[in-house]
Amino acid sequence: NESQSIKDIPSILNTDLYNIRASERNWAQNFSEIEVHEMFFRIPPYKGNNFVIAVGMPYALRYLKAKLDEGDSEWLLNQGFSKDFIDYLMKEGSNIFKDVNVWSVEEGTIMFPQEPIMRIEGPTVAVQLLETYFLSQVGYPTLIATKAVRSVWATKQMGNNATLLEMGLRRSQTNSGHCG
Repeated sequence: NESQSIKDIPSILNTDLYNIRASERNWAQNFSEIEVHEMFFRIPPYKGNNFVIAVGMPYALRYLKAKLDEGDSEWLLNQGFSKDFIDYLMKEGSNIFKDVNVWSVEEGTIMFPQEPIMRIEGPTVAVQLLETYFLSQVGYPTLIATKAVRSVWATKQMGNNATLLEMGLRRSQTNSGHCG
C-alpha cells in the first residue's frame, strides 16, 4: 500500500540528489553557517485570485525525523558519495536536524504573494537536506487546496441546485485517494 500517514517517517533520500551532493560538499569543507530559508510564492497559481490556502506543513515536518538506513547508505555509496559523509549521516540519524528551527503558518491559512508560509533556520547541511522535501510536501497540496476552494466558490455562484463533482483520483500523485 503506497498511501502514507502523517506518522510515516520518510527516508533522508526523499530529496534532490543535488541537495545531498551540496550537503556533502559543505560538510567536507566544514561549512556550517546558520542559514534561513523562507517558503513563499511570488505569483498566484490561478488567474482571478491573489491567494493560496497553505497546507501540508505537518507532512513536511515528518522529515525532521528522517534518517538513513543501511540500504540508503549503500545506495549513496554506489552513487559516489564518500564513506565518511555516509558514516556521518548514519551516526547523526535524525539528530542532524536537532539545531533546525521551523516556523510555519497554521494549516489552512490564506496566504498572499511574498508572505512566508514556512521559515527554516539551521546549519547549512541540515537545511539543504530539508529543502526539497519541504517544498514537495507543501507546494502541491497547497495548489490542490487552493483549487478546491475556487471550485467550491464557483459552484456556489451557480446557485443552490449546482453540484460539485470531484474526480481527484484521476489526477492523484499517489494511490492514497482511492476508496479501497
